[in-house]
Amino acid sequence: MDFQETLSLTITVLASFLIVIIIILLGWYIIWKALLSKFSLLRELLGVGNGDQPADNQPQIRAKKVRRD
Repeated sequence: MDFQETLSLTITVLASFLIVIIIILLGWYIIWKALLSKFSLLRELLGVGNGDQPADNQPQIRAKKVRRD
């Protein structure tokens, strides 16, 4: 095998791996947006928070409603 064939083989293998990785990442993104982001356990494991939760350094104060009859 000469240099040109070796270079061609190397580029082909690297391009194949790159295509496979891109397809896997694209599939993960689509599945995340469609289904997996709905599960709070997965969001917590991956460290992806949603914006409607209060920050840890800002305590949330809830006032109790007192019923007066």
